[in-house]
Amino acid sequence: MIHADDAADAIAQCVEQSRRPDLLLTDVVMPGMSGVELSERLRELQPGLRVLFMSGYTHNVMDRYGLDGSGDTLLQKPFNGHQLLTAVQEALAIEPPAGA
Repeated sequence: MIHADDAADAIAQCVEQSRRPDLLLTDVVMPGMSGVELSERLRELQPGLRVLFMSGYTHNVMDRYGLDGSGDTLLQKPFNGHQLLTAVQEALAIEPPAGA
């Protein structure tokens, strides 16, 4: 598991330490860089990276941030440990795109 304080830290850890996470768990709306931007940057380094977004906003956040066609999953806040575990398992079970 990699813990990052912000999006820039997450990118730096993946670049500088050559870490290759199986799954990115990120909030959709964050200061500085959105979770969508973070996922795009990390997918440049690691095509096929699975992403689980979380948000306390309504489901229209998927439309607003262009996530509807991404194939990624959104976990709505608030959630409990069981819901998080289930969402992580489901996200890891998704096949990465061809060529990834």
